[in-house]
Amino acid sequence: MAKSLFEPISQYLADTPHLQSLRRHPVPSSSQSKEETSHQQNTHARRRPKGAASSWNQGATISRNWGARSFRNQGADCLGICTAIAELEAQLAELATENAAKARRIATLEADLADAQARLLAQAQVLLSGRRADDDDEADGDRSSIEEIVAAVLADFPGVTWADIVSVRRDRRLVKPRHACMRAVYEKRRDLSLPRIGRIFHRDHTTVLAAVNRPVP
Repeated sequence: MAKSLFEPISQYLADTPHLQSLRRHPVPSSSQSKEETSHQQNTHARRRPKGAASSWNQGATISRNWGARSFRNQGADCLGICTAIAELEAQLAELATENAAKARRIATLEADLADAQARLLAQAQVLLSGRRADDDDEADGDRSSIEEIVAAVLADFPGVTWADIVSVRRDRRLVKPRHACMRAVYEKRRDLSLPRIGRIFHRDHTTVLAAVNRPVP
């Protein structure tokens, strides 16, 4: 009876190669498995080629050397950057000092220039005050003859007066007679300079020069 019960199991084990290998190599116990594992590791270690261990050691050494070299390079880069920053800061401080000195120098020169201009202006006012009376007398003496010259010119321009000629108005009807008067005074009074004629007509000497050089229509 027992044989008939185990017969199918034996047949199943015989038909299954995997189970047959289990039968040939039963599962070891915990103590046996540790010993066999250690034995297998030692066996694999003995079977490992010598070059493989050497290569692994060389790779580890290279990795460590590369890491150390990279760290040293980073340190050198940081040191170089810090040095460059310090140099730039020193240059900026030097430039700031130079600019401050230049600013003080410019302020001193501006003060000296203003003082010199004030002295020159005072001297010019003193000189002009002595000549102003003489100029007024000469202008009064010239104006009588100039008024005759201007009156002769204005005879050809009815409605235009001496007040219109010396006014600041720039009407087109006044431009031609004004230029004609300036030209006539310049031609008949060669003793008068352009600035003097300009003061008589309340104009700048360049205006008198333009009137003199303008072609006669």
